[in-house]
Amino acid sequence: GKSYPAARYDAVCALLPEQEARLWKEPNTLLAVEYLRVLSRLAPQVQPLPIPRQGSGYHDQTLEETFSSASAIRRALYEGNSQEALSSLPGFVPQTAQFFQPAVFERLTLPLLYALRTSSPEALREVQGVEEGIELSLYQGGAGVSFSDVFDCCKSKRYTLARTQRMLAAILTGYAKELCALANEKIPYLRVLGVQKTALSLLGEVGRRSAVPLVTRKADHAALPDGARKLLELDLRASDVAALAFPAPQAARRDYTEPLVLLEKAHSK
Repeated sequence: GKSYPAARYDAVCALLPEQEARLWKEPNTLLAVEYLRVLSRLAPQVQPLPIPRQGSGYHDQTLEETFSSASAIRRALYEGNSQEALSSLPGFVPQTAQFFQPAVFERLTLPLLYALRTSSPEALREVQGVEEGIELSLYQGGAGVSFSDVFDCCKSKRYTLARTQRMLAAILTGYAKELCALANEKIPYLRVLGVQKTALSLLGEVGRRSAVPLVTRKADHAALPDGARKLLELDLRASDVAALAFPAPQAARRDYTEPLVLLEKAHSK
């Protein structure tokens, strides 16, 4: 049989003219369709506003004079072509982006191999996204020496690179099926990462009026209900794992050591 994306595309081609069917190969189209599907179920009264993508395609790897893809910008930064990459960004971005290179999943190879080698098929089966016996392939992949070795053990028409990466990210962060079920029950908390200085005084009012706990500092963590606290700890673990994917690994616990981002004013391109 065919992979799910290929089978879906063939089904669309049987229903739509060729020019319209080609849009179903674009990631932005597929994401929009999923948004519309959920919107029709949860908020059918909302009128969606489609905005056509401009400039490069989603997967384009070369920088353009107008709008470059995020993939092209990340690749340029990764290869050290920072000036070319930053020239493709809005004016306010280079002030921060020029000081680092993007995180790359492959830099997590050693932590990933450690996680797989010290686990078991039974334990891997409890991780979100691990189904249909793929835990055996994941465990076997842990005997390799690279990310490619792990992927080669798992790849099939059903398990694409993107799906495998999601499973591996869940393994690294401890994202168990139990936590996924908790997250789907209700919004566990609202976590504030940044705010305009002029709106700083509103945080207290938002915290008092919100039906969901507001998290802005470490003390808020301890006050959360048990389920929400577990999900916040997952969020913090994900930050700590991502910090290892930079060219020079960053310190852990930055969520509690870096202050709230305060913006002078809203940016516009």
